[in-house]
Amino acid sequence: FETLIRFDDLSEALPQGYATVLEAVNPNGRNAFYLGIVGGQWQLEADDSNNTEGNSCAGGDAACQAASLSEGVLYHLAVTVSGTAFTLYVDGVDTFSGSLPRSPTFGAARWVLGADTDDGVAFESDSFGGVMDEARLWSGVLDAEQIGCLGGYALNGSEPGLLGYWPMNELPGAPIAPDEATG
Repeated sequence: FETLIRFDDLSEALPQGYATVLEAVNPNGRNAFYLGIVGGQWQLEADDSNNTEGNSCAGGDAACQAASLSEGVLYHLAVTVSGTAFTLYVDGVDTFSGSLPRSPTFGAARWVLGADTDDGVAFESDSFGGVMDEARLWSGVLDAEQIGCLGGYALNGSEPGLLGYWPMNELPGAPIAPDEATG
């Protein structure tokens, strides 16, 4: 997954709040995958055993590391996952890498950008305050060179390995529609 991202209000995420970037939720309401800033830390979860992000770092259900971001700055954010191994890139630089407690299983997961759910139905909590652009979901793990090249590159939607593409060219406040090429 990768996107261009600008956090406009980190007060929600730092030091106690939440800013969800991406969440994939299984039909049982549990996170297949979660990426966000929680309590001032990057938080990545895979097949989390509870519905909320608040205790995942302390409970060992997530990989967490301090986030160093500035409001109003556009970043190229990318995360790769292979089994339990992950790497989080910010502007093409490996910022945080390691192992997740479990491998994500996506199956019938519902993918959501910028919001979290605590009940598996309504995506109304822990919202992201800022701007996302050019969100992309890839079928394989991209390497650092590929991620570095994609950071400032707009896609046409037919690139090999592209599973989902949200260019986000809608007017502000309008719903985000998937690109016709990827569905």
